[in-house]
Order: sequence, then structure tokens, then C-alpha cells
Amino acid sequence: PQGSLVSSLVLDRSNSTLYGGELEFDGADDNAYAAFGTTSTGVAFAGNTAINVDDGNRLEISGNNAFLYGSGCYFADWDIFGFVRGSNGLLTSFDPGGTYPVGPDPEATYCPISLSSSGHGTIAISYSSIDASPDVIVSIYTILGNGKLEQVATSIKDVGNLASYVALRFDPSGNYLAVGSKGGIQPFRLNANKTLTKLGKTVGT
Repeated sequence: PQGSLVSSLVLDRSNSTLYGGELEFDGADDNAYAAFGTTSTGVAFAGNTAINVDDGNRLEISGNNAFLYGSGCYFADWDIFGFVRGSNGLLTSFDPGGTYPVGPDPEATYCPISLSSSGHGTIAISYSSIDASPDVIVSIYTILGNGKLEQVATSIKDVGNLASYVALRFDPSGNYLAVGSKGGIQPFRLNANKTLTKLGKTVGT
């Protein structure tokens, strides 16, 4: 629609559907995800999700191509949301559950800010406190067969006062996680028990 803004783009794992996050899709703060089928000559609009104020940010896709996840932050209401991907590529909203991790400051409120799927059954989520000096934590979740998220409590990693925004990205093998911020890029290994081990020194920006 006129006045909307494309804020993110991601292909599903079969490269058959392109998902675009659209801000102001149906007016102020009415955001949605639009799905486009890919063709030999380009893309064709297939449909869109319902309106939600938290939608629009980048989606992460599970390794089996069945579920997509995102996070939103609107005023003091933050959440992690999920979609089931239909055979036609269209998305249906569902509640993935999951548990918010307890950060090093029990009095602080932590907001989910970045997600990355490993491609083989896990997803990493970074959280930042809303304090003036933000503290960032990263937690690993197992993606269950029904798409629900189960937190690996022993995986919670305090990565320190790096920045209010921290980007996450797994490598193609899903064995290594890069955590990027204004402080640099820190690699971690994802162990067999789904905990994180810091590797080497932070690579400066």
C-alpha cells in the first residue's frame, strides 16, 4: 500500500517464497509480512499476514522450513512470535511460547532484539536490558516438533555491556555463532549440549 515501508526481506530455505516485512502496512503502526512467490522472471504477490504492531522485523526460519520466528518491541511490550509456513508459502500466526531468560540484573527488563536459526533445530536470541548502560545476554532455544521454543537454561551467556543492539548469525554448519556489536565480533561454539563456549578474542570493528 502507498505509504508502507519494506523493512526486511528473507527467502525461505527452498527459495520459493520471499517474505517482506512491511511497516505502516495498513496505517500507523499497522505492520505485516507480505509473501511473494518466486518465478523465473521475478516475484508475484501471494498474500499477507494479519496486522500486528510488532511485525516487520527480520524473520528467522527453522531448519525444516516449517516455522518462522521474529521479535517485536513496542513501548514496554516485547514478545517473540511465530508463524507456521503453509504449503503455499503463506504464514499463519502461532504462539511459540518460550521462556525469557533471567539476566544478571534481576531488576532489569530485557528486550529480545535479534534472532538467528542454526538450521538444525536451535535458535539463538539476544536480549538487551533497557537500562542506560545496557547489558546483553544470549540464550539458545530448541525448536520442538510443533514449533514451540524450549529454552536451554544452561545456555544463557552474559556477553556484557556491548551495545543496545547486538546482531547474531550462525555459520552454515550451525556449529558456530557470531555475536556482533559496537564492541566487535565475538565467535562462540555451539556445543553438543547446546551451551555456548567463547572462542578466542573479540575481533575489533
